[in-house]
Amino acid sequence: SYRRLYDAAVAGFTSNVAYFAVQGLRPDGTPDPSGEELLDPENLMDYMICTYYTGDPDAPVSCWGHFSNNVFAIYNRLWPQGFTWYRHDAEHSLGANGGINEGRLLTDPTDRSIGQNWSHFNPAWLHLRLTANQEYLLQFADRVNKYLRDDGILTAAPNIQRWMTRADQIDQAIIAESARWGDSKTEPPRTKNDWQGQNNYM
Repeated sequence: SYRRLYDAAVAGFTSNVAYFAVQGLRPDGTPDPSGEELLDPENLMDYMICTYYTGDPDAPVSCWGHFSNNVFAIYNRLWPQGFTWYRHDAEHSLGANGGINEGRLLTDPTDRSIGQNWSHFNPAWLHLRLTANQEYLLQFADRVNKYLRDDGILTAAPNIQRWMTRADQIDQAIIAESARWGDSKTEPPRTKNDWQGQNNYM
């Protein structure tokens, strides 16, 4: 199934016929009982919005090795709803470890070929192939607008609230975590104060 999705991406999605086909739809957009649902477009859009927003430099394309990395997808063979992708191993996101500068590769046109070969097929390249379809592009723009305007979940206030809620949940546990890792690579050892400084920075 994943190979068939890749083959469809290689063929391209400029026509709605091709775009609808990977969703298990007829050319008019209605369900096709004999079709194969390989794509969950909303999941892919959300995955890529998260990728761009966080500047994740190590998924779905790695800036260190110039290849696809940390790509995890699920596909239900019994009740297909299309492949869905999940964020994984994103510790370099949001500027951590210099990742914010390296994250530029995610939108650099010179790197858009990563994924065109089967061995590196990934959701970023699939998304870029899909942006040739005006229907997909409009849906993606609508979703960006939904999350990044007014009170969308990726605007500043909801993000800060979500961050602080999670930070409050681990406020005490971070003391044990700093005791575990704080002196493994640095001297003097890092403490909860370092963690709080990073929270303030974020």
